[in-house]
Amino acid sequence: MKPKTLTADLALLLATFFWGSSFIPVKSLVATIPPYELLTIRFGIVGIILLPVIISRLKQAGFLKVCKPATILGIFLFSGFAFQTVGMKYTTATNSAFVTGLNVVFVPIFLSLLGHNIPRL
Repeated sequence: MKPKTLTADLALLLATFFWGSSFIPVKSLVATIPPYELLTIRFGIVGIILLPVIISRLKQAGFLKVCKPATILGIFLFSGFAFQTVGMKYTTATNSAFVTGLNVVFVPIFLSLLGHNIPRL
């Protein structure tokens, strides 16, 4: 296996670990903090940390060129996190992780139904 491939695989494994282990703390936090406040705090902190990167990338790409697609993607991302975080109040962390993980299965199916190519291994 090439070093770049191994590094990419390990990075995916690490990201999966952190993603999977985040459901239990979020479930605990939702019991004490309202979901939208939790999302504001969570993404506010990350936004502040990434602000220097965001500013430099906007200067390179041009603000107006990036603004519309970023807003559309942001709305979808916010909607997904909002539904998931509110849902954590009403179900277990395990059920939430399972339903979220089904995206791995459903996205290629929906892509093929919409006429796009099925991803290859």
